[in-house]
Amino acid sequence: MSKYKTGNMRTPPPQSSGDENAGSSISSETVFIGSVMAASGRREDDQFYGADVVQVTPVSGIKAAGQGAPQSHVVSPLNPYFRSVPLPGEQVLVIKGEDSKYYYSDVINTRGKIGDNIQVKGASILPDATDFFTGLFAKPRPAKKMDPTEGDVIVEGRAGQTIRLTSTSEESFLGKLFGGKSENKPVIMITCHTDEEEGLGNEDIIGDDNSIYLCSETPVVTLKLESSLDKDYEQVDRYSGNQIIMRSDRLILSSRKDSVLISSGDKVGISTKKWKVDIDKLMDIIEGMGNELKALTSATATFNTGVGPTFPATNAPKVVKIMSDVAKLKQ
Repeated sequence: MSKYKTGNMRTPPPQSSGDENAGSSISSETVFIGSVMAASGRREDDQFYGADVVQVTPVSGIKAAGQGAPQSHVVSPLNPYFRSVPLPGEQVLVIKGEDSKYYYSDVINTRGKIGDNIQVKGASILPDATDFFTGLFAKPRPAKKMDPTEGDVIVEGRAGQTIRLTSTSEESFLGKLFGGKSENKPVIMITCHTDEEEGLGNEDIIGDDNSIYLCSETPVVTLKLESSLDKDYEQVDRYSGNQIIMRSDRLILSSRKDSVLISSGDKVGISTKKWKVDIDKLMDIIEGMGNELKALTSATATFNTGVGPTFPATNAPKVVKIMSDVAKLKQ
């Protein structure tokens, strides 16, 4: 039940019978498909318009009175929190607001492509927009489109950026990626890839440039490490618990003001091309070496010499202090 009181709600005044938009009908002046003729990024009446404000010409709906020629409009994004900026030559759905201004929502999927859906020939960037529109998409490159599975929610950028909200499915490619699990477990996949091939494609934890996977009780059976971990660790492609996987050519953790914290309920493993280290085992080795050094410097263990055993070392107190510090690290 809503927490708001209905007693404060006011009924809107009835529309006059002369209002052409009265009733449930929507006129072609209210909603229409527009073809983007130019990216804006320009100043008009001392007001700056960013690249998300575009000039469109209706391809259906409004006609300039008495001329039969389409009338152009400057339109802004309908949703200020989620913006998909169209390219010149693409088509968008345009809505006229109560403020008599025009807004666009989605790019029309006229060609079924990710890189661009340019339809209109001759669309160009306004001369005064060259300082703001860099021409990044003047020649859009091919990009693969994610192959959806049933129930997926997918967000895709033009240049190979994807976010997929999905679940494990035995019958889709995800079944192979996640070990054939069919328990319908939730998964989020965030990727960047630069393979310039059109058509349908899927995420590849090994081949994609950058990947972040959030998996619930799901193994990623295609995952491989660049260098092996200690044998006591479960194989990374077999772990079926909750896990977050990040993979790229380089990973940086940078804390601007406070600490970087790493805490594990079990073990921490680090591997390079040269070393593979379990933190617990490393600290056990350091502790063992320190205890032996302490025994030598305190004369608990001695060197045999021709004149008898050695005396305690002069640095024995320092060694005791070091071992005390090491002991404090132990959980």
